[in-house]
Amino acid sequence: MSRHLVRISAPKTWPIKRKGITFIVKPRGSHPAEQGLPLLVVLRELLHFADTAREVKRLLHTEELLVDGRRVKDHKRIVGLFDVITIPKIKENYRMHLNRQGKIAAMKVADANLKPCKIIGKTMVAGKVQLNLHDGKNLFGDNSSKVGDTLLLEVPDQKIVQQLRLERGAAVYITKGKHLGSIGIVESISDSGLVCKSDAHTFLMPKAYAFVLGKGKSAIQVDVIDAKADK
Repeated sequence: MSRHLVRISAPKTWPIKRKGITFIVKPRGSHPAEQGLPLLVVLRELLHFADTAREVKRLLHTEELLVDGRRVKDHKRIVGLFDVITIPKIKENYRMHLNRQGKIAAMKVADANLKPCKIIGKTMVAGKVQLNLHDGKNLFGDNSSKVGDTLLLEVPDQKIVQQLRLERGAAVYITKGKHLGSIGIVESISDSGLVCKSDAHTFLMPKAYAFVLGKGKSAIQVDVIDAKADK
């Protein structure tokens, strides 16, 4: 199996140059490739902390760099939606997200200890409810949690701070479609999808496009202008 991708075939969400250089490193990890980047690409081409792959590898092995509060040395490790990169030496934190142009981006944040994780599945393990999360993690929870809800976690301990439900009035981050990268307020839910309001527009979209971030407004810092819930 190839260790690299042809740049022109990389996901359209990757903010990289497509011409002039043939290959780019292939990510490894649990995030979908269209919602994440290899750490090497983030540090070199997104945050510009290094100019070459060699410099990135040296940085990861000589300086402490955290993803969701845990030390990372693997330059191929995928950093995906709402992961937070922390660089203790310069006291800066960056949260990954999708911008309004449909590209993976990183924004500087202060709330590095919080991470929202969408529930994408539920299974029973030894009589307990296991929640399968969008970034590949599995946590034990209770049966009241539903697919489509979000768990707000405190990292790196994975402690559940709050459960954010996909319901009327929820603030949802839109991960696909025409309104990708914006936050909408859920006005109604039906079998056919969600009716949301964002940027003064009301529209119908599939439930799968919604990532709940709060009730009425986002519970985390994210680089969009929040839609306003009706008072």
